[in-house]
Amino acid sequence: RRREPLLLPDRVGRRALRFGISEVDPAIQSWLGVPLLAHDRVMGCLVVYTDRPEHLLTRNDLDLLVTIAGQASIAIDNVQLYGQARDRVIQLTTLNNIANTLSGTLDAQHVLDLVGSSAVAVAGCDAVALYVWWDGQQEVSPDMPTLVRYHGLSGSFVNSPPMPQLLKRPDDQRTQPMIV
Repeated sequence: RRREPLLLPDRVGRRALRFGISEVDPAIQSWLGVPLLAHDRVMGCLVVYTDRPEHLLTRNDLDLLVTIAGQASIAIDNVQLYGQARDRVIQLTTLNNIANTLSGTLDAQHVLDLVGSSAVAVAGCDAVALYVWWDGQQEVSPDMPTLVRYHGLSGSFVNSPPMPQLLKRPDDQRTQPMIV
């Protein structure tokens, strides 16, 4: 909670009660926890403990663990940032491929298929619903969108699709779907 190291050098059970922790393994003789911090967030914590009463943790152990936690935090954050950058490259590559494919076809059904399947790949989501306004070309209300493609949705959703939430744009008479 405080983003600070915590050393319970002895009487761990009794000291833990002060922090509202009631269930502590009675074998634990000494406990030390140090937060893993990156920028403005806590990524986790590094915890050591001993069950040997002849080897209680000290301030020196705390200083050492703080140093290790600082280095570990940097390494973990770098790995996470690298993973995010890699994921972004994959998304951008996928988007580029989609754009190239879309620009090479005039078949509406193929475009809808591609957009529906691509949304899953680009967003990394489990399900997608694609609604389209038909501008009066279909025998449905031109003011309400129609579910035209879906992936990963239940049969009850597909058989009775809910209308997406619509927002009125101030600069246009047409409403826009709210994307979630």
